[in-house]
Amino acid sequence: MRVHRAWLVAGVAFVAILGAAGFRATPGVLITPLHEEFGWSTGRSPSPSRSTWSCTA
Repeated sequence: MRVHRAWLVAGVAFVAILGAAGFRATPGVLITPLHEEFGWSTGRSPSPSRSTWSCTA
């Protein structure tokens, strides 16, 4: 049984989108450890994430 090429392309696209979503979610997971490690205030820590989000929007 052969698989049509379109299904392979759809599978690769799905994996790429899933990976990109995980990559974009990483700053949200790391923000609390960064707060504790560097002693950042609540007002200062969102700026790196904000710049990342504005560049990818």
